Amino acid sequence: MTASGPREVVLDFEGVEGIAPSFLDELISILEAQLRASGDRRNHAIVLAHPPARLSLKFEAVARGHKLSVQTQADGSWRLSCAADELIGRREP
Repeated sequence: MTASGPREVVLDFEGVEGIAPSFLDELISILEAQLRASGDRRNHAIVLAHPPARLSLKFEAVARGHKLSVQTQADGSWRLSCAADELIGRREP
């Protein structure tokens, strides 16, 4: 991370046998609330290390519902991030 680069919240799922899309949705909601409370919502990414499932369309849909994109990284982790002009936690009415 550089001073102007994104801050990453890394969550390690090593040893976890599985997660449901609804769990990911709740997890993102909790992290969004924390970022809103801190007033520091710009330029963040969420990294799920050792995800216990493959990245499916259901998980991608959950990310889109939070205005995030999700990609599988070379090491197998998932990286959820927003576009440069979006804010994590901002939802359209």
